[in-house]
Amino acid sequence: SWPKLCWHNALCAVFICLIAVSAGGGAFAYFSHGSDSLLPSIAVPDATALPTERVRAETASAVLRPQYQPSPVEREWARLVAEVDPRECQHAWSNGSRLMARLERDVASSAVFEQSSSFTVGPESQGAALVWPIEPLVSFLRWPAALSPGHTTRAAIMNKSYYQLAPVRAGSRRFLFFDIGASLYSSARAGGDGGSSLRWFRNRYQNLTGSPQPFDHIYAWEGQEYNATVLWDSFPAQVVPFVSYYNVRADARPNAKHNPLRVLTQVARLDDHVVMKLDVDHQATQVALIQQVLGNRRISALIDELFWEHEVAGSAMGCPRLWKGRSGHGWSTMRFDTSQGRGGTLAESYELFGRLRSLGIAAHSWV
Repeated sequence: SWPKLCWHNALCAVFICLIAVSAGGGAFAYFSHGSDSLLPSIAVPDATALPTERVRAETASAVLRPQYQPSPVEREWARLVAEVDPRECQHAWSNGSRLMARLERDVASSAVFEQSSSFTVGPESQGAALVWPIEPLVSFLRWPAALSPGHTTRAAIMNKSYYQLAPVRAGSRRFLFFDIGASLYSSARAGGDGGSSLRWFRNRYQNLTGSPQPFDHIYAWEGQEYNATVLWDSFPAQVVPFVSYYNVRADARPNAKHNPLRVLTQVARLDDHVVMKLDVDHQATQVALIQQVLGNRRISALIDELFWEHEVAGSAMGCPRLWKGRSGHGWSTMRFDTSQGRGGTLAESYELFGRLRSLGIAAHSWV
């Protein structure tokens, strides 16, 4: 049976339901992400490491993996980007182009903000389901209004206010955060240009969970070498005990010592809630790691939410003059492999994010 308790979440305009699952004696629940308050929770019994019980847990998890439903506006944008298949940015995103005409229409109608895509957990045929929204994949995978009239600024393309975060599973054994491309904790503005993603995520999940220490543990990788004193002085004292910081480049080779996904499989379990951010400014490394997530169910089943900055050809990010950015910096200096299947085009970015979401991972385009 699938008994449920539901509350209406006015901020998200969805019903958030807590689902109890009798199979294997387990239970499954989520916190709402529509406000800073938390919904009541259903405890999840801690699983043991015995092989037979791990099999049962993985089987149950497969049944409960969220099912993804793209919104109509996301489907239209995926079709349009696949048809246009932009390989350069200036012409593709200039005034009067097909992409800009569609963007201006969707922003004017608010479709890009009002038509959320969604995840569902639980078979609808049994009358018990948890549904939550996620921002649709639209435009060049940044804030949907970026480049529309009045929003041709760097601040617009760095805007993260539109993210609709996945609810945090109540009763999870632990809440783990993996930051691949972490920088320093206190560098610049949290989540901004060259700023601290660690601090931004901690602040955001403090608001989401209501906990001053939302993560049970943080695993961080950063390729830029830092003096040890400078590195650790950037962290607040209360965060240090919960951090494993690897000041080395992430290694995408399968089973390499510093492959973050290898570490993930060693330290995380299915009853942990895992959030991961990937932004190392090295296209081959990032795509290789994403392909490992997509190709290995053991890995993908461990990740609940993923933030990834995917640098590609055909995005307006490659033409900084469109948004008053600086030429000769960032994406405009990159060269992309646009061969089919190499993950180097905007059309393939849509495809990869869609595949991640189809595996039940709440995947967002990071900035």
